[in-house]
Amino acid sequence: MSDVPLEVKHPQHWNLLHTHGLIPRLHATQASFHDSRLDAKIKWHSRDHRKGRRVRIEGEHEKVRVRHHWPRLWGFEFGNISWWVAQLFTWGSAVWCVNGWYSLFPLSDEVTTANIVGWTALVGGTLFEAGAYAMVVEAVNRGHTVRFGYEVKKHLEADVRYLHKVRGSGAYSLTELADKLLPEGGEDSAPGMSNGDAHSSSSGQPRAYKDDAMRNQSAEAARDYQWKWWGYRWNQLGYVASFITFCGATIFWISTITGVPGVLPAEPTHIAEWDILFWFPQVLGSCCFITAAILFMLETQPSWWHIKPFDLGWHVGFWNLIGGLGFWLCGFFGFFAYPEQKYQRWGMSCSTFWGAWAFLLGSYIQLVEMLN
Repeated sequence: MSDVPLEVKHPQHWNLLHTHGLIPRLHATQASFHDSRLDAKIKWHSRDHRKGRRVRIEGEHEKVRVRHHWPRLWGFEFGNISWWVAQLFTWGSAVWCVNGWYSLFPLSDEVTTANIVGWTALVGGTLFEAGAYAMVVEAVNRGHTVRFGYEVKKHLEADVRYLHKVRGSGAYSLTELADKLLPEGGEDSAPGMSNGDAHSSSSGQPRAYKDDAMRNQSAEAARDYQWKWWGYRWNQLGYVASFITFCGATIFWISTITGVPGVLPAEPTHIAEWDILFWFPQVLGSCCFITAAILFMLETQPSWWHIKPFDLGWHVGFWNLIGGLGFWLCGFFGFFAYPEQKYQRWGMSCSTFWGAWAFLLGSYIQLVEMLN
């Protein structure tokens, strides 16, 4: 769909050209702007905005010279919620890979194998639960304003020549800044303002906070950036997918708790308990993972059929889809464990193994995505 509602605010010199979204009644996942100062076309994406990435500049322009940097493959950003999302899912997936290995290639000691498989599943499921909650918090605190990069602390000049592609809340930042600065108040005074609002007045005094309109704008920006540990944004596709992931992780977590040795009685004599409390939560939770992964892929796509194999965000959804299918197959084949004893090694165990590696790949790509 085209010309769907766009929730974010943007600088006044960005003229909105087009909005786009695939899911009816949800806000736009993509938008195009024309920057009148740079005479350049700006591409905005909801996933990049949520992950704190820059907007994209299309084409070559005389006023713009893009400075490329070597990609970061690993790094630490403890104050970035997107970093925590990627880290929790990455380490959770790594633990699941260990689980899949010992499930597919068990030790000679069955008791030791059962303990390793059971406890690694609990650790991996707990990390997934924490990562899914962090994902919801990330979506709730996305912010309504296209913010300038955190490396630009003050404001942009009208005659900037070089565009410096750095990370920072879904917007671009520029080098060659002038020495004129906004008054004390930090970055929160910049969101939503055009560059002209940030300049000094003709008398040489800062215009920010000079009148009630600017104060109201600053107060509104402060409300937008008030941190929330829970909330709802049902009109945003990214939030819906994150919430479904959280629901799936919570349901799946039940099976990791009941799967710890000693929690449930022996399966051969209590098949119904295992089917209800262990295998069924795996199947239902994996259905949520699959649904959320498809939505994450659609968030990056311009149409239902147009895949984006060169987009990192699309690959995150794709590999999570493969991982969700692997975990779903594990739960499905688990129903045949007793009394038939069918499909256990190459059905249940193997599905866990390759599903965990798919989750690991998707989680690491998510880390590289947010670092760059």
